[in-house]
Amino acid sequence: MASAAYFLAAALAVVLIVRSIRTYLSLKQFGGHWSAGWSRLWLLKTQSSGEMHKRFAALNREHGEYSTRHGFFSLPLCW
Repeated sequence: MASAAYFLAAALAVVLIVRSIRTYLSLKQFGGHWSAGWSRLWLLKTQSSGEMHKRFAALNREHGEYSTRHGFFSLPLCW
């Protein structure tokens, strides 16, 4: 029974890793801080710094207004 639990945990870890890599690669063409492609920690740090508006403005100037990745699964799409 323990081996089944280990197998299930390993399979889940592989699925999560593959999913993270696929998501990162699909958003790789969009600019942004490198760590924004892997976790939300960069966004949390930026948000808590009190200078989020300045950092996003700088990223938009550098990478273009609609081509900056701000988080792991996110692109700011404004219609």
